[in-house]
Amino acid sequence: MSESFLNKLNEEIQRHALIVSDNSRALQEVLKRIVSENKYCAETDILQTRALDKFKEEQIKHVKTKLNSNEITSKLSLLRRQIQEKERTIRDLENKLKNQNEKYENYKLEQDKLHRNNKTVLNALQKAIKQFTQHFQYTIHNAHLDDSTKYCVVVNFVIKRKESTYPIKFIFDRNTDSLLEFDASALLNEEEHESLVNCYKQSQNNIALLCTLRNLVLAKDIL
Repeated sequence: MSESFLNKLNEEIQRHALIVSDNSRALQEVLKRIVSENKYCAETDILQTRALDKFKEEQIKHVKTKLNSNEITSKLSLLRRQIQEKERTIRDLENKLKNQNEKYENYKLEQDKLHRNNKTVLNALQKAIKQFTQHFQYTIHNAHLDDSTKYCVVVNFVIKRKESTYPIKFIFDRNTDSLLEFDASALLNEEEHESLVNCYKQSQNNIALLCTLRNLVLAKDIL
């Protein structure tokens, strides 16, 4: 009977040992699963954190890129305005240069025309002087004047190698040598003299006056 009891007791102990062993294995499985789940959660948290950090970095890069893009756009706009301003300045300078070139061309044309006119006048004057020296021969001497600011010369034209009998007085300003008046009363009557004086006052042409007087003397002497 005692042996039977002991056998049953051993069986019961073994049965409990098996139960404990099973429970221990089950507990270990649960612990492994818990550890695995915790590890998975930890890894998931790390991945989520990394993903979040990467997202933040991407957002920061995006913001920086946008800011840089805005800055570049602003700089490009400023540069474009500066280029447009330079282009306007260049166009203005080109127009001014064109106007200056046109003025210069017109000036050259005017100078060429003036040069040709001066050359024509010079040639005519040279011919007139040559003719005057060949045909307008005269004698000249000083005459006394009480006015010290003036001086007087008396001119007698030479006609056919003879001194004219119609002396003409010319009164000049002593400082400027400009002709102030003349006296041809020996050649002209009062009306003729006054008419010639008026003509000279209008023209102030000394050569024309001398030519006129010489022709009048010539006409008188021929008669």
